[in-house]
Amino acid sequence: MLINGNRQGHMQGDSIGTKMSQLFVLDLIYTLLVKAEPENALKQKQKTLNVILEQRVKG
Repeated sequence: MLINGNRQGHMQGDSIGTKMSQLFVLDLIYTLLVKAEPENALKQKQKTLNVILEQRVKG
């Protein structure tokens, strides 16, 4: 759960502004992690790509 400054009631659901701010924070965290360990990030992305390609061949 990401906390932000948008105040909404429980029945309103998430607004597009709330979703955008949460995605921005996630993107920022991801970018910082990639910059901190670029070799590991590349290795993990390659593993993800390999799994996706394997699933396409099976499907």
